Amino acid sequence: MAHTLRLDGQFERRLPTFEIEEFDALGQDFNALLAEIQLRNAELVDRQLRLERANQSLQHLADHDSLTGMANRARFASLLKQALTEAAVSGSHVGVLYLDNDRFKSINDRFGHAAGDALLIDVARRIRGAVRESDLVARLGGDEFAVLLAPLRDVGDAQRVADKILLAMTRGLRLADGVDIELGVSIGIAVFPDHASSDELLLQAADHAMYQAKRLGRGRACTYSPDVRMEP
Repeated sequence: MAHTLRLDGQFERRLPTFEIEEFDALGQDFNALLAEIQLRNAELVDRQLRLERANQSLQHLADHDSLTGMANRARFASLLKQALTEAAVSGSHVGVLYLDNDRFKSINDRFGHAAGDALLIDVARRIRGAVRESDLVARLGGDEFAVLLAPLRDVGDAQRVADKILLAMTRGLRLADGVDIELGVSIGIAVFPDHASSDELLLQAADHAMYQAKRLGRGRACTYSPDVRMEP
């Protein structure tokens, strides 16, 4: 009707009541359609948010150890490579601590897997509490952990962090059945660029230093040096 009025130029014409009612009904239909579109948009936004949260959850599972909640080996390797690239540009240092539980096998064999899991969870928590929030704690596998310290001023900073971790392990752990067990870790320290020029060599150097700590009596930290025996 409005189109006909525009073509005829009869702008002063009054619309019959039934046609006004048609416009009112049409307006209500448009409002209902708009409300439905808004509802569908809200549903789509909610679905998108749920998908994003699901993707984040999957990514977290892919990057973290399911038992301790710490980063896994793949995540550690990726961030170590990134940290060394940035340090090479800025001229800063990057430290790696390689940790092995001194008593895990005996506790796991004597008290069972539940006790072994409890030990790993508690050790991970104590390591996390001894380092900076910006430092990365990872479970590399089995009873081995690693800490990525970036940035560092020097080797002394890494040694001080290792000492804090050792101190955190001095208090025993009480298992669910009331049995008290002692904790202990051996720590190897390696720092870029002092001890290695690549991510793989740096982790290897820290690993070798850790075995040196075990050879010297366990429950201590050793810094990598070229004369450290390469075999475990």
